[in-house]
Amino acid sequence: GNIPLGDTEFRVFCHRQHPAIPTANSVARRMAAAEDQIASAQAAAEKDVRDAAVNVAIGAARDVIAAQLTAAAANKLIDAAISDVEDKLH
Repeated sequence: GNIPLGDTEFRVFCHRQHPAIPTANSVARRMAAAEDQIASAQAAAEKDVRDAAVNVAIGAARDVIAAQLTAAAANKLIDAAISDVEDKLH
């Protein structure tokens, strides 16, 4: 006859009858793992974009400074930096 089964017993019975069908817990674990992988890939992609943007900004700043800076002005900046370091060390 029909024997009433609780939720856990029903799941065990179904899994034994059809072991190839994944259980709800295994599906949930797989979904969680997939969501973690997606989040990790998204974070890595965002970091890559930020890094690329920083590199572009540094390159652009370098180009602007190089275009506007004469040798005499560069020497003045170097002398000022050396003077600042000397002042801080003494």
